Amino acid sequence: MSYQNSLYFKTIAMLPTPIRIQDQEIAFVGVGVIAQFFAHALMTGGAHKLSLITAHSQQLQGGITVEGKKVAPTYHVVNDSKSLTTNPDIVFITCQAGDSEKLIALKNSGKVGPNTLLVVAQNGLKPEQTIMDIFPDNPVAGMIISAQIRYENEPDGKTLPKILVPKQVKYEIGLTQGGLHNSQVLQDLSDFLNANGLTKVQVLNPADFMEARFMKHFKNMRNLASFRVAKESKTPATYQDGLDDAKAKEEADTAILELYTLYLKHHEILGTLPVPFANILETTIGYATTTHIPTTSANYHARKPIESLTQPILQMAKQLGIPESDFPTIVRFDSEFNAYNFSSPHNETRPLNSGGL
Repeated sequence: MSYQNSLYFKTIAMLPTPIRIQDQEIAFVGVGVIAQFFAHALMTGGAHKLSLITAHSQQLQGGITVEGKKVAPTYHVVNDSKSLTTNPDIVFITCQAGDSEKLIALKNSGKVGPNTLLVVAQNGLKPEQTIMDIFPDNPVAGMIISAQIRYENEPDGKTLPKILVPKQVKYEIGLTQGGLHNSQVLQDLSDFLNANGLTKVQVLNPADFMEARFMKHFKNMRNLASFRVAKESKTPATYQDGLDDAKAKEEADTAILELYTLYLKHHEILGTLPVPFANILETTIGYATTTHIPTTSANYHARKPIESLTQPILQMAKQLGIPESDFPTIVRFDSEFNAYNFSSPHNETRPLNSGGL
């Protein structure tokens, strides 16, 4: 048997080939602070084929500064998806969950090929599902960002302020649609980001990734307390403000307990053991012990649309056959968010979103 026909040679030939992330065409849909943070890391590593899809091109001309390190722009800014001049290999979905208008525009642009990997960096229990529905033939991955990224000061509409990461935790990636080669691309992306400004970027298997989604959503429920304080005090309330206000904290505690009902059902279906509620509650309090202003509070104060933390819970509950009556606190907040978003003015010419995840 020749070497070329040996089992070893055939096995090696079938393995996915690592890619050079810095040589990939990469686009971002939704260019707030999260997208800028990731673009900074990519450019630090030498990525030079970046496209930022945003109406805020003027603010992005001078480059991006993260933790005192400025990187000159090696990106191309376009106003919309149809203005893309390339066919991206990787697209980061960094607009707010529920902003399907931008995703449909991306689909209709004809720029996304069947092999384009879509990385969804959004909050929610399964925000990837919307992208999978719109792009059923594309590889799709989710990214959970447990890092309180923010601007040093509010953008002035002309230049970008510096980005700070006062409480960096971890970044978790999981493939939700696609095959072996896409898993290799995710690992290459993870390694690249780890080497160029991010830390603790980890690729998870599907089961662990869904568990991580639940854990992140439990933490994000603390946003509800900050939202309540912001609504009553007319100030951009911090996570700590939500903990210090007894009534707001109690509301968030109750909402977290209601989410735990859904979490228990999820584990019942899988036949696996859940994390005890007391442990989860303690983790959410530790996560919120900070002066960081969460996106929900910041956007409410700025009269910008709020990303719904409640809809993903109610949608999954419906899918699992749990009655909405089991989530009275979450339903109440959901009604408040819907009423606010319906009445909130939204102007695309406003400064880039200053909130964090």
